[in-house]
Amino acid sequence: MRVKFFSLSLLFFCWYLEPSHAHQAIWKTSLPDTLEIDYAITKAFADKFSATLTANKVPFARRLDQLKNGEIDVLCGLLKNNDRERFAYFLRPPYKLRSNKYFFIRKGEGKRLQTYEDLYKLRVGVHIGSKYFPRFDEDEKLKKFVTPYYADSFKMLVSGRIDVVIHTDVYGLEIMNQLSLQDNVEVAPFMHTEKKPVYMAISRKSKLFNRKDELEDVFRLMVESGEIDRIIQSYFRSKGLPIPEYK
Repeated sequence: MRVKFFSLSLLFFCWYLEPSHAHQAIWKTSLPDTLEIDYAITKAFADKFSATLTANKVPFARRLDQLKNGEIDVLCGLLKNNDRERFAYFLRPPYKLRSNKYFFIRKGEGKRLQTYEDLYKLRVGVHIGSKYFPRFDEDEKLKKFVTPYYADSFKMLVSGRIDVVIHTDVYGLEIMNQLSLQDNVEVAPFMHTEKKPVYMAISRKSKLFNRKDELEDVFRLMVESGEIDRIIQSYFRSKGLPIPEYK
């Protein structure tokens, strides 16, 4: 009877521990509706810890809420500011150092947008919850049309409902590729570029936050060894897209 009781107790103990272990091996994230490179980088990071990465595609504003509420553990491609640091820990160093804002316009119409002032004559598609650069974000004279999904603004552009779409270079080029718009859309001569670090972030409500130092050490090695660079460059080459300047 003692042996039987011990076996049952051991079985119950293992069953009790298993869900906790399984939970620790799952990392949750969320992604833009079209961009896949964020997943590639986050997946490579999760693999370092033998973790299974689960991801849903949701609008950007919702992604921030998920990180804030602890619904997801990690989020790739995030700019740091004081408000976000209240609910997220930004792993150092950043894996991108430059932020380029491209303006996508219908093929053959690039001459319509050669300076910032040309924007006042155009209807501009923007993404809900996104920040681009201060002058643009705070300019109330611009005619902005907000969409919840990245692809929506491009579809509006092609249909003629708006005249131009602003996007971070990486996101915009990927959307062009996925929607096969290379023959319909081009990058306007005017663009905005600035030094602005881009990070991988951890929710302060995630269980991973207690391991932030360990995670930061591993991510730092991925950046400094050039592994992240290889992922980014390989990703764009595989799709036949130009590699944006990100350093």
